Amino acid sequence: MGASTSEIVVVTDPAVFQSLQAEWDALWSEANGLHFQAFTVCLLCWTQVAQPLGRRLHCVVYRENGKLLLVWPLVSHRRLFWNVLDPLTPGTIEHTSMLVTEGPHKSRAIASAWEAACKRCSADLFIVPYVDTGTPLHEHASRHARIMAMSNDISMKVVFPRSMDWNTFCTGLGRLEKKLPGARYRRLAKEGNLVIRQLGMEDSDSFEKWIEWILTTKRDWASSRGKASTWLASPTYQRYLIALLNSADELSKAHLFIVTLDGEPIAANLIGMGKTSQTNLIGAFDKRYAKFEPGLLVREIEMERAFERGFDVDLGVGTERFKVYWSSNNVSPNESFEIATSPLGLLAFRIKHLLGTTRTWVRGQTSRKPSQPSPNT
Repeated sequence: MGASTSEIVVVTDPAVFQSLQAEWDALWSEANGLHFQAFTVCLLCWTQVAQPLGRRLHCVVYRENGKLLLVWPLVSHRRLFWNVLDPLTPGTIEHTSMLVTEGPHKSRAIASAWEAACKRCSADLFIVPYVDTGTPLHEHASRHARIMAMSNDISMKVVFPRSMDWNTFCTGLGRLEKKLPGARYRRLAKEGNLVIRQLGMEDSDSFEKWIEWILTTKRDWASSRGKASTWLASPTYQRYLIALLNSADELSKAHLFIVTLDGEPIAANLIGMGKTSQTNLIGAFDKRYAKFEPGLLVREIEMERAFERGFDVDLGVGTERFKVYWSSNNVSPNESFEIATSPLGLLAFRIKHLLGTTRTWVRGQTSRKPSQPSPNT
C-alpha cells in the first residue's frame, strides 16, 4: 500500500465553504462533534454574523487520500493597521477546537492546520480563546514563539452516569442553594399556573418574541452588574439566534426551554445540540421572581432532558455555583492566547504595551500630585 496523500487548503470562497456540507456533516457525526462545530451552525455564524460585519473567511480544510478529516473555520477582520484572525463564532467568545476524527492522522492533521492558520491566512494577530490544556491544539498554541498575552480559566462539564436513574442521580448531588432538585418547581407552582416546556417548530411564530425577551432581560441583568457586552445588543447576534431556532437541521439546532407563570414569561434558556452533548448558549430570568430561582429551575429541566437523551452537558467557562453542583466539580483547565503571527503584529503588541505603561505612569504622577488648598482655607 502506498503512502497517503495529504492536502491542506484554506477556503476563502463562501461558495466553496458551502459546498463542503455533505462531507462536513459526515465528519461531524463520525467525530461526535460539538454544537459549534456543526456545519449548519458555522454557516449561520458566517451568513448571519461574520459576513454582514465584513469579516473575511479562512476555513482550514485537511484531507488524506481525498477524504475530509479536519475542518477549522476562522475569520479575519481589520483593526487599525493590523489583520486579526480568530475562530468563527456568532460574536461571542467560545472554546477553540478543531473538528477532527480520531486516528493515526490526527496529530499530523492538527499540526498542518495550525501551521496553515499561522502562516497562510495573512494575519498579523491570532486570537485563540479557551483552548483545553493537554490537547494537541493547546500544545501547538503554547509553543508559539510570539505569545504576547495568555490567560487561564476553567470550564465545567456534566458527564452523566449511565448506570442509574434520574432520581438516584439527583439524590447523590445533594442540595443547590439549600434545595434538592424538584423543590423549586413545587414552590413556584403554588404561585399560579406554572408551565415549563420546550418550544417546537409549531411555536416558530413566537421564536422572535422569546429571543427578544431573553436578550432584553439579559441586557438589564448585565447592566445592573456592570457587565454590559456589545454582543448582547448586536442585531446580528439576535438574527443568528432566531435563525438557529428555525434551522431544519434537527441534529445541531438550538432548543428553547421556557417557564411561564399565569401566561407571563419568567425564565428561558437556549441550548445548542451536539452529536452526543449539548451546550448552554444563553438564558435569562425575570428578576422580580428571583427568590423563586426560576433560572435554576429551567436549567434543572434541561439537565433532566439531557439525562434522558444520554447526552452530556457543556456548561462553559466559569465557576458559578450551579456549574459546580451539576458537574460535581468536573473541571477542565483552559488557556487563551494572543499571538503575533507577523512582524507587524509584534509591533502592535509593543505599541499596546507602551501605551499601557504610559497610562500607568500618568496615573501614578497624578496620584502623587499635591492637592490644591481650598479657597476657604
